[in-house]
Amino acid sequence: IAALLQHESADVRGAALLVFEQCDSAECLPHLGAVVAFLQDSSNLFFVRAKALAVLKRCDLAECLPHLGAVVALLRDGAPSIREGAVRLITRCSREQRSVHLEAIAALLQHKSADVRGAALSTFSESCWSSKSRPPVFAECEPHLGAVVALLSDDEESIRQDAVRLVTRCSREQRSV
Repeated sequence: IAALLQHESADVRGAALLVFEQCDSAECLPHLGAVVAFLQDSSNLFFVRAKALAVLKRCDLAECLPHLGAVVALLRDGAPSIREGAVRLITRCSREQRSVHLEAIAALLQHKSADVRGAALSTFSESCWSSKSRPPVFAECEPHLGAVVALLSDDEESIRQDAVRLVTRCSREQRSV
């Protein structure tokens, strides 16, 4: 099956990725470089990039982190569902890694797709506060709060509600500093 990842037909490459998507992480690891290459090759059809992203999502976090740059590049992909998938994969990354990419995530808060805005808002929020055991990285989030405030008038009710929660939390954090 690994040889099919190199096939000239996008349909065959997509089918091979579909098989890899069903495999466990250890079986995919030797072929992760080829899978990541599909993410970086914009000539691949949408479904090939989507399947490559799905395979990468199934990998252990430690295996994903070295390829985070390729995932961040997907934030500019032409397909909204690919961008949303990239945002969700970045969510899995450690807080320290996500904060490096906070600016790219914050830019997606203004995206025309509600799914992408919602995923970006969730990732932005988790980047600022991932758990009570770690202090918030409010100083890194603060420059991007204008984009969150703009979501208070979003067309999607769920995005407005999430934005209200985040702005409220930011307000509390600012008062406690």
